[in-house]
Amino acid sequence: MQPGTEYRVLGNMVGRDGLPPQIPKKYYRARTSLGIVPRGSVVTLLAEPESVDREFALQYWANIEFKNQ
Repeated sequence: MQPGTEYRVLGNMVGRDGLPPQIPKKYYRARTSLGIVPRGSVVTLLAEPESVDREFALQYWANIEFKNQ
């Protein structure tokens, strides 16, 4: 995934105000929700995604620009 590239969101996503810390089981409370990015929206990737290894999955977090359509 290259910064500056546009992508269409295939499922609803929760936008957050930043990458959460590596605190097990509390990470999702560490950042404020900015709302939902609805399925079908077009977003622009602003920086390379960062991976976060959780016990249950490898998550990717990316800084995006979202233009409400």
